[in-house]
Amino acid sequence: MKAIQLYHDLLSDIEMYEIRIKELERELMWIQRMEGPRNKLVSRYTDEPVTHFPHIPLDRLYNERIRKIHNEIAKLHEMLKEMRQTKTEMEDKMRNLRSLKGKVAYMRFVEGKALKQIARETGYSLDRIKQISMKLSAELKKKAPAS
Repeated sequence: MKAIQLYHDLLSDIEMYEIRIKELERELMWIQRMEGPRNKLVSRYTDEPVTHFPHIPLDRLYNERIRKIHNEIAKLHEMLKEMRQTKTEMEDKMRNLRSLKGKVAYMRFVEGKALKQIARETGYSLDRIKQISMKLSAELKKKAPAS
């Protein structure tokens, strides 16, 4: 069932964005802990730095990177908010599917219910629910990209 695959893809995307936000927050923490270099690198015993690049103050670099991280985190949070809203809408639509196949798919792959419980709640035999669940699992495996 395509809806279940799309739903699981959305859940994976949400997880990836959450991981990226955590990584950015860790980077931000480390940058904010830094005090900058304590000694200049010199080629001789003079105060001339060893570099052929223009001098850019570290505090300006730190502040620029911190600003970029904050902006990226804000964008990711906005995207996550939209994705979670989409997830809720998808769950609502799938919850209201009328076909037995749709109901089994929702109860099995979204709610995570056991087949016995699905059989009890739908009023169908456990064997019938197992058949449908096996077909759904086969469809999902067929459509899942090879990793």
